[in-house]
Amino acid sequence: MGEVSSVTAAIQQRAPSETIRSLGDMPKADYVDTFEASSVPDRPVQEWARAALEHGAGRGGRFLWQRILGLRLNKGAPDDHIAGWQIGASGENWIRLEASSPLMTAHVVIQAGKSDLVVTTLVRYKNQIGHLLWAVVSNAHRAAVPGLIRKAIHELG
Repeated sequence: MGEVSSVTAAIQQRAPSETIRSLGDMPKADYVDTFEASSVPDRPVQEWARAALEHGAGRGGRFLWQRILGLRLNKGAPDDHIAGWQIGASGENWIRLEASSPLMTAHVVIQAGKSDLVVTTLVRYKNQIGHLLWAVVSNAHRAAVPGLIRKAIHELG
């Protein structure tokens, strides 16, 4: 078993920056939230994405994404998917993951700096049912994201 991490990151919800919004590539998002963790280890952004979504969210996350939200997740090659989410675009320190359903389109943007991590979720509703469903799920989403970030920090710290 690995060592217990001594990293204590401060995680807070904040308003998304214009840079994050542009990386999200969803100019008409109906919902946007951003969580930032400071004092985190310097790791590649794909490691953060895998730690948070594959390991942190696990089966419960996949159940919610696929069965509740109806998002179409793929079990494609690890080169172009993370936890079933399509890698839509990426740069040196950021990655955008994308999934959609008949109800909504969702993008998750993760930015990894030298000592900070920013996770942004953007959702666009395709119909009123998607809007109503996300209104119910969004509270659980906002409560869960800090936990996913903490699990990723614990794994990579």
